[in-house]
Amino acid sequence: MSDTNFFRSPVCVAADSCPARQTKTAVADRSTSVLFIGAFSAPSQGSRGISEDLCARLGSMGWQMRIVSQRPSRAGRLSEMLRTTWHERDRYQVAAIDVYSGPAFYWAKAVCWILRQAGKPYILMLHGGNLPEFASRMPKLVRSLLSSAAAVTTPSAYLMERMKPYRHNIQLLPNAINLANYTYRLPRRGIPRLIWLRAFHEVYNPVMAVRVLDDLTRDFPTIHLTMVGPDKGDGSLQRTIQAADSLGVTDNLTIKGAVQKEDVPKMLALGDIFLNTSRIDNTP
Repeated sequence: MSDTNFFRSPVCVAADSCPARQTKTAVADRSTSVLFIGAFSAPSQGSRGISEDLCARLGSMGWQMRIVSQRPSRAGRLSEMLRTTWHERDRYQVAAIDVYSGPAFYWAKAVCWILRQAGKPYILMLHGGNLPEFASRMPKLVRSLLSSAAAVTTPSAYLMERMKPYRHNIQLLPNAINLANYTYRLPRRGIPRLIWLRAFHEVYNPVMAVRVLDDLTRDFPTIHLTMVGPDKGDGSLQRTIQAADSLGVTDNLTIKGAVQKEDVPKMLALGDIFLNTSRIDNTP
């Protein structure tokens, strides 16, 4: 299997989703090949992380990209990350790794160990509002990992400041967003409509959105809330539905589930007020 075919495998989101990518792959060489490592959503879930967007952007410029892993199970993701990092070490030039707190941090640490054995440089990309608290409990471990990277980046000024004790030269690279896709419009007259767009997971506290809706129906009986986001499988979606039923606001609520990235502007346009209920959010 050639290098080009490897980086155009189905796991690589960018490979077949960018028209420019298909025309430039033939002239791209291994010096512009990148392995992205993290826990990414499967295409069937309809959501795409910022690293996948970055992969698509670089792919459209002719870079050869590979993303791992989109496996649904934790064990499957970790196994694919480690296996790909080592067995395909001759097919990429540099690795970029998403770093979160909790078990995902140890996955990143294991991958970085393999990269060092393979003699590959790597970039760490810090995410997650809970990472500073995790680092305060494991300072030596976090400092060791961050110091081993060729570069460390984060999209959050909060994380950059809080993680400075563990590496002083963290680079702030804000998440890119195409503002042209998000057009401003004047709010509708009458009772405003609420929109909630995150994931159904405890960290985003979706049940609170239903409680807010219940409070508002006392003054605005016809107010409506639309909730958009994938089910992360921790029971939050079921608890949200149960809360709506017990509070008697089911008729005021629409749950749409996951949507494709390109449909997000259309979903946001359904509401007049964005409702953010996150328990932890480093760049709200």
